[in-house]
Amino acid sequence: MSYFETMMAATVNVHRLRRLTLNLRSSFIHLHLLLLQTIPFPQAMLFPQTKEDATIFSPFSAFFHRPSS
Repeated sequence: MSYFETMMAATVNVHRLRRLTLNLRSSFIHLHLLLLQTIPFPQAMLFPQTKEDATIFSPFSAFFHRPSS
């Protein structure tokens, strides 16, 4: 193989490796988002929709919890 052919083969391999790592990264991100959708509590923790969500996941709720009379 000539020098030019070796360099072309190396370039093709680098591009294939880069495409493979990008595909792996995007599939990992999709899997992570899918897990966030299937498990309900992290989403409620990050984005509380109701007042109950906000009090349940508040770090101070254990200290300031008043039992309802």
